[in-house]
Amino acid sequence: MKLINIEDYILKRKLIDRRQALFFGVIIGVVIFLFLVTVDFLAGFIVGLLSFGFVYGLVFLLTSLQGNTALKKLKEMSFGEYSLEVNFINNGINERGLLSLNEDRIIYQPLIRMASQKAFEMEINPNLFLAYGDVKKRKLHKYRFGDITQSHVTVRAMPHGMTYQFVFYNIDDLESRVGERLEQISKFQG
Repeated sequence: MKLINIEDYILKRKLIDRRQALFFGVIIGVVIFLFLVTVDFLAGFIVGLLSFGFVYGLVFLLTSLQGNTALKKLKEMSFGEYSLEVNFINNGINERGLLSLNEDRIIYQPLIRMASQKAFEMEINPNLFLAYGDVKKRKLHKYRFGDITQSHVTVRAMPHGMTYQFVFYNIDDLESRVGERLEQISKFQG
């Protein structure tokens, strides 16, 4: 069972990066236009358009740099049969990484340089709680990500262990395949 085709995933991930840059550029451009339209319509329009271009370019450049670094490292690593690219959420910090769902352990490896969270692994045992599901959609979600939804994998050593949450894009019904894999490897007895 292969979780996802890496080439299709890379194309969709680049589309998401472009949509996010467009989303933030439009918001900043419209806000600046609305502030300046009371002074002069033409000046507000020009400055709003320039602001849109600047923010779009900046966000696109930053996501492209981070994405290219992550994809280069992803190709260097062994992208296993049960691996997927995730955003690891830790204390409000979002970091791209690779999550491998092996038979005996779950392994996380960061894909970006100077990541605050280093690589770690968790042995699968009867006290390791594994869950997955959808991330709640917000109103502007459809403009930021299009028709692609986000899902999560939550891992916690019971009863008082640290909770790890990994968010991934549900491309080509990836969530159902991740759910099947988690059910195969889970030994949790709650």
